[in-house]
Amino acid sequence: MAQREYRWQPGQRERIFTRDTEHCPILDRTIPHCQLRLAHCTHEATVIDHIIPASAGGTNDDNNLRASCWRCNQDRRNATNRLTRHYPEYW
Repeated sequence: MAQREYRWQPGQRERIFTRDTEHCPILDRTIPHCQLRLAHCTHEATVIDHIIPASAGGTNDDNNLRASCWRCNQDRRNATNRLTRHYPEYW
């Protein structure tokens, strides 16, 4: 399957990472924190994840995006929120 390329609005990645930044007690620093926190989470968000997958009709709207670490994003794949353990207040 070919990798999809997502077109983010100018500044959108920075807005998502800023919104999802918090102090990580595990890494003991303030970072864009992974919002999924699955079993193999690295805690530091490095990618943007769709809450409702694009393959299921999810949009690139800020309300449908969250910061996640690469491992959680890969583990989750096209699954919906039923796999997540943490729901930030803005959901």
